[in-house]
Amino acid sequence: MVGKDNRAAVDGYEAGAKGVLGLRIKGRALTPKVAVVAVANEAWMWWEALWRWMPGRLGRLLRVPLYKPFLRRSGRVWIPEHVHIFEPWNLELGDHVRLGRYSVFTCTGGIRIGSNVMMGPMVVLVTTSHAFDDDDAPMWTQGLTSAPIEVGDDVWIGSGVTITGGVRIGRGAILGAGSVVTKDVPDFAIVGGVPARVLRYRSPEGGLAHHGSTTPAP
Repeated sequence: MVGKDNRAAVDGYEAGAKGVLGLRIKGRALTPKVAVVAVANEAWMWWEALWRWMPGRLGRLLRVPLYKPFLRRSGRVWIPEHVHIFEPWNLELGDHVRLGRYSVFTCTGGIRIGSNVMMGPMVVLVTTSHAFDDDDAPMWTQGLTSAPIEVGDDVWIGSGVTITGGVRIGRGAILGAGSVVTKDVPDFAIVGGVPARVLRYRSPEGGLAHHGSTTPAP
């Protein structure tokens, strides 16, 4: 039996569940476009699950032609086992890109990765976040916001790095292992920490002088 104090919470939960199942998906009104995207995501996740576990060189060789038709754009890429890509049609990969094992890419807001980019394992690039402006409604009912992520050419992303939506990683940057990157990273900067900050630059000249970079340090 539900106590009086919990009745409102239960009623809200039941109404929210009905909305998700009936008229809403993840807080968004169920329009034809939302429905098509939901069906496409479901189909992709089943397809991805068939192939992402395959280990070794053979697994990497098989995954590339099986994944490429779903990507917005892709050059020569390295896709190891257990990489998860959500909404791959919003992902652009340049040439000579090496993704990291057990990495996650939530591409709803769009992810563009340049050429000659290498990643360690368990990297997370997430372009979405939960809306939370309404204090009177559960956050899971308020929908999602999204913003793109851009990674420049010749970037090294260490293991366990998280990059949030709306961030641009400059050319030649190095992101230290375990960093949480919430702001733009200048060209040729080395960053680390939670949240990430500039530790130094790859040359004594610094970001503005190095190779004609025009991206200022934060």
